[in-house]
Amino acid sequence: MNSEELTTYLQKNNLLLVNKDALLDLMVEVNLKTKVDKRVKWLTQRDVIAKYGVTRHWLTLAEKNEKSPLKVKKGAYKTAKKKYNEQSVIDTQNWQYEISNC
Repeated sequence: MNSEELTTYLQKNNLLLVNKDALLDLMVEVNLKTKVDKRVKWLTQRDVIAKYGVTRHWLTLAEKNEKSPLKVKKGAYKTAKKKYNEQSVIDTQNWQYEISNC
């Protein structure tokens, strides 16, 4: 099969040849664009403690403080776990840092 036959075959069947590196770059770009934004990601208490190095006591104090920017989503049932908005955890840490430096 020569190159002309190959191109006509590809055109007839609506196929396209793509550079592998270009395809991988495109997939990386698509994954970055479709990644969940931190502003809408909710984490459990265990995840927050592991990821941001905070303590349960810190979370409890931040929840009780009305001025704290921490957003908490309580579950519908007694045994449901609390969820913390990831961006609000970051904002609360920055907020406490600013307050302590004043």
